[in-house]
Formats: sequence, structure tokens, C-alpha cells
Amino acid sequence: MKHLSSLNKYFWKYKWHFLLGIIFIVLSNYFRILAPQVTKYVLNTVEMGLRKDYIPAGPQVKTNYDPLIKTFIQNLNSRQSTFKTKILYSGVTLLVLALISGNKVDLRPLITHSMKLSETVEGYNMFRQRQGGVLKIALRP
Repeated sequence: MKHLSSLNKYFWKYKWHFLLGIIFIVLSNYFRILAPQVTKYVLNTVEMGLRKDYIPAGPQVKTNYDPLIKTFIQNLNSRQSTFKTKILYSGVTLLVLALISGNKVDLRPLITHSMKLSETVEGYNMFRQRQGGVLKIALRP
């Protein structure tokens, strides 16, 4: 263990890289948790959509979805989406989650502008009016 203490200076020197690495690993694992929940929602929706006389077998168990998945489901239901549209959106969401969690997609090119948090209103107006070819704005503290 004494020999490993010589590495401590590198932890302090590259602490931000180390911290960002930990954050990305946590987010990657979080997205891997979301995919099965979306899959469960899709399967339940397909089963209810295919059988008009659908009656769930056994006692009704309330599904505890992640808050992000709950928002996704509420968004689909608030649009009065058809059965096919729900399946399409769910499939695309599963694909995007798989690509992001597998580090197959680099999202950095989508961020075209970076602004301070205090400039949020200006950034929003810039985005709304599509000034300067803005796609996404990253806000920094």
C-alpha cells in the first residue's frame, strides 16, 4: 500500500477529470436502469393494445417507475397518442438510452453555445429566436 501512495499526487492534479469520470459512470448506470422500465411500459401497453378485453391476471400491483419514466409516460398520455405512436416513441427512447449508456453517441456536438447561469434569460431568448445557429446551450455555474 505504501507504493500506491505515490499516485495520490495524480488524484489531486487530475481531480476534475476523476470527478467527471465518476459522474459519467453514474449517469451511464442510471440510463441502464431506465431501459428495463421503458421496456416494461412498452410490453404492458402492447398487451393492453392487442387485447381489447384485457384483464390483468392476479392482484393489481402498482408499478413504481423512476420519476423520469413517469414524466415520459405522462407526456405520452397527455398528447392523446395512438397505440402505434406510443410504441414508436418508446422504441426510439429505448434506442437512445441504449446508445447513450453504451457511449456510442457523442452528445457534445449538439451543444453549440455555453453561457453562465446568470445569462439564462438571454440564452433562452437566443434559443427561441434561433440566433447564431444555436442548437443547445450549456449553462455553467
